[in-house]
Amino acid sequence: MGESRKNNARILGSLESFVSKKTPVGTLLKSIAVRWTGIWRLSFYLLALVSLPVFLTSCGQTKPSEAAILENFAATTAGEAKTLVPGMSFRWCPAGSFTMGTTIETGNEFAVEVTLTQGFWLAETELTQAQWKKVMKSVPWKGQEDVKEGDDFPASFISHDDAMEFCQKLTKKELTAGRLPRGWTFALPTGAQWEYACRAGTKTDYSFGDDKSSLGQYAWFNDNSLNAGEKYAHQVGQKEPNGWGLRDMHGNTSEWCLDWDMAKLPGGRDPFEQNQFLGTRVTRGGCWYQPASNCVSANRWGLSSGFRSRASGFRVAAVHSTE
Repeated sequence: MGESRKNNARILGSLESFVSKKTPVGTLLKSIAVRWTGIWRLSFYLLALVSLPVFLTSCGQTKPSEAAILENFAATTAGEAKTLVPGMSFRWCPAGSFTMGTTIETGNEFAVEVTLTQGFWLAETELTQAQWKKVMKSVPWKGQEDVKEGDDFPASFISHDDAMEFCQKLTKKELTAGRLPRGWTFALPTGAQWEYACRAGTKTDYSFGDDKSSLGQYAWFNDNSLNAGEKYAHQVGQKEPNGWGLRDMHGNTSEWCLDWDMAKLPGGRDPFEQNQFLGTRVTRGGCWYQPASNCVSANRWGLSSGFRSRASGFRVAAVHSTE
């Protein structure tokens, strides 16, 4: 081993001696060595210059405290607006009581008294195509009939199962990003929450009153869509909002809710129908090809959880768990 070291030292010495001599080859090698050293040093300094601000910025950043995150979800007044998710505005729906359903019995359905003990946030509009693609990386409406594509058009051809998966992924994404406080989750609203938010404190057929002749100011339905030759769901947020700032509640796309559908409305405190007897999920709100009578605040339908159509969409709720 000692002999090997001596040989290596001898070879290195010979190279240094050769380079130091003022021969053309030696001069060339020395020039390359000097330039290579200069380039390496310059690269190092440039890298340090670029990296230093990033390093200093990251050192100064701290993850928001749980109290700060929770504060962003606090609200004091009905209809208060906040952007809880980048690019998605929500409106506050405070705890309260209301009459859910119709005042005149139709079949087995009639009005019931409901109390919601927890306030919740509801997206100001139906979920848009851009919002869907950002989370799900898919385009279920692509190539389908009676659909217009664009960032601000509502996501359609969405099943109840699809909507549930979206909410789960959004919850996980926002928890990871540090924007969703513990105890909160993104979910579909229950049927009671949806109607409570749609009514926004009113007891009339629509959130704006009983006169259906005014519906065109608040909703896309058959008169101003299908019968007008515009056979598609329109861009969200184009119509007047209800009293809590929520838009498109009476039409455009029908909206999935969390509940299983039942013949009779559940009433009482925080009703949520979990009975799967009929095997269908609740959808609300009417849509762009339905008449005004299907767009009232109390309207609801039961559809298979795997059903997809040109008018099946949803909006996201942010709810606080008491468990």
